[in-house]
Amino acid sequence: MTSMRRPKRITVRGNDEKEYRYLVKCGEDLRQDQRIEQLLDLMNSIYSRHAACRQKHLRIRTYQVVPMTPRSDAPFTSSEHSHGLFSADC
Repeated sequence: MTSMRRPKRITVRGNDEKEYRYLVKCGEDLRQDQRIEQLLDLMNSIYSRHAACRQKHLRIRTYQVVPMTPRSDAPFTSSEHSHGLFSADC
């Protein structure tokens, strides 16, 4: 993945004991990333309607882009859980 800043991969285990994977980036305007992910979602919907692509199980892994800052209502509110998540070298 090419970017000004390489995203960090984190995994969060939910109350349902399932693991949820996220890419975390900071220090950039994420609107372009958000548009690219929307384009990839559109391509996935086209693949799902095309018989040959469906037969080959073609799919592009996509991620939701949610801009967050240290001041946003992040799911990690206590400092013991968010230590380093929004550090300057993020």
